[in-house]
Amino acid sequence: MLKVEAFQVAEQVNVKKFRSEFTSKPFFGSNFELFYAQENDQYLHIFNYGVVVFAGYGDVEKSAFIR
Repeated sequence: MLKVEAFQVAEQVNVKKFRSEFTSKPFFGSNFELFYAQENDQYLHIFNYGVVVFAGYGDVEKSAFIR
């Protein structure tokens, strides 16, 4: 079973900028959200209202990503 956690990391996330700077290609994307499915059963969902959802990520990986 995957552990899923959501964090409010900002009031807003520039989804277009994030998409251009993040190295992986999104599984799904729009002007409001991005969803990434990684090969190692890790999933990342970014919302333009500042929420990031992690599934299958360890604490160290989440902390590194949020910084």
